Amino acid sequence: MDAFACSCFSDAKTMPEVIDSQVAVFSGVILQTELLEGEWNEAYYKSRVRLTAVWKLESDEKVVAIRSATELNSCGGPPPKVGDEYIVFSHAILDGAHSTGGCSQFFNIENKNEAVLEFIQKLGSPKRVYGNQI
Repeated sequence: MDAFACSCFSDAKTMPEVIDSQVAVFSGVILQTELLEGEWNEAYYKSRVRLTAVWKLESDEKVVAIRSATELNSCGGPPPKVGDEYIVFSHAILDGAHSTGGCSQFFNIENKNEAVLEFIQKLGSPKRVYGNQI
């Protein structure tokens, strides 16, 4: 899975094992995002996401919050882009937001190239689908 270099996904774990290890796995479109500043290891982006598909999520919410790291060493990076669709792997819920970073990622899938389509296929069928994305 070279396309997702900043991750802990590997052929050693099956996709169902990866999904099981997360609090939530879903895709959605970014509605808004803001930078919440702090020390280098405490700053993060908090974004509202309109769900398009759910592989794992305890609630039946259609809009959720995510927090993503800004620090590249924590697999963070540029802010989530409003209007783009992402797949989110959340390892925890912190301050009411699904948290990503380390081994739980979020990937921009707006450009559905071959690697992205292969990754989506490995996720299998979502449990719920909203709208016509994915």
